[in-house]
Amino acid sequence: MKYLTINDLENSGERGSVWVLNTAARSMLELSGEILINVPTAQGKNEALKIPQTWLPYDAAAKFGKKRLLDSSEFRSAVINQLVAIIDEDTAAQVMSQAGAREEQQRLREREQHIYEAGAARKISQANVEITNPNQMGNGNTTPVDIVGERDPMAATKIKAGADLNADGLKPNFVAFFNRMKTQSDIEALNALRNKGRVSRRELRYMRDNLPGTHTQTIKAIKSRLVELKKEAEAKAKA
Repeated sequence: MKYLTINDLENSGERGSVWVLNTAARSMLELSGEILINVPTAQGKNEALKIPQTWLPYDAAAKFGKKRLLDSSEFRSAVINQLVAIIDEDTAAQVMSQAGAREEQQRLREREQHIYEAGAARKISQANVEITNPNQMGNGNTTPVDIVGERDPMAATKIKAGADLNADGLKPNFVAFFNRMKTQSDIEALNALRNKGRVSRRELRYMRDNLPGTHTQTIKAIKSRLVELKKEAEAKAKA
């Protein structure tokens, strides 16, 4: 997977797609949800850009254009703080061609329809995350980026505070996630895993050993991730 920087975008012209991944769950903030970013207009006002919570890439320039996106200090902040990762077009195409992409697109369409019919989504307790504004270095200014999700605010608070582990050393929120996975189809479980963000080796091994045998693609992805983590650990040990 080829990642790009803000400088890469600036040096590639004022037009074109800007493919991004929602990486909030894998950032230091560890917050999962849709990311709302203010993009300035020519009149000095702001319009909201929503980056959905999904493992699929999203063309952030499709609505406003590349130049306006780069003019947004909030977009730059989101990239600097790893809430959003920029990838090149070839990588985006490869991700979109993976198994489960069509089903994930359908899930996103159904979710948008549900939100439209039910009203605005609730904000989780960490919704207004203060992150450093790269255009105001050294003066302590921050740019807020909203992260909108479906978590119960009280549950999120309890998880952050630290919940008791079960006999297998697993957190209750992971156990609930895994129990949902078992009731899903193989593709649905695979997409849920891709959207989850950070998963520990203990959790991966538990899923590998306890998922139904019919979840062949999900188990294959878990095994591949465990191999990657093992190689990363060995490389660090040699360094």
